[in-house]
Amino acid sequence: MKRFIILGAVVAGILALAVVAVPMLVSGERFRPVLESQIGKARGRPVKIGACSLRLLPPAVDADHISIAEDPRFTHPGPFAEAKQLRVRARLVPLLKGQVDIASLTITQPQVELIQSRDGIWNAASLGGGGGGSPGGRVVLGGISIVDGTVAVTTSGGGRTVYEHVDLSVGDIAGGSRMP
Repeated sequence: MKRFIILGAVVAGILALAVVAVPMLVSGERFRPVLESQIGKARGRPVKIGACSLRLLPPAVDADHISIAEDPRFTHPGPFAEAKQLRVRARLVPLLKGQVDIASLTITQPQVELIQSRDGIWNAASLGGGGGGSPGGRVVLGGISIVDGTVAVTTSGGGRTVYEHVDLSVGDIAGGSRMP
């Protein structure tokens, strides 16, 4: 009995060490090009991501300073959207089976610039035109949270309205449903 307790303590110690050591040994930066490419492909626009870090438990990737480029048909000088931080937390068991099951997506301090052209077309209309998606299957998304966002809306008539401190949470997103 004493052997099992000692063995259990050793295994628990090794697992605790792995939880602490793996994020230090495996740089989240190696995921940045993949994230930029996949998000950009899915959104149909160039995406830039700052520093990335990896967390083992719960499995998550944190990315700082995200920006999605503006539709080239619009003359707005800044990006379509940018955010201070993006945290993508995946569920562990599906991840071990090679499936992407995102438990939550948290976007901190996003700034979105919605612009309507004189023709009545919105700059967001071309998002998702890249035909991306997850390789080999669907991505399940448990929920999205937006924390302290800003949305600026400019209409074709020239009026501009800014909505600040926007907080939004959407949960239980159906895995088979199409999201814009």
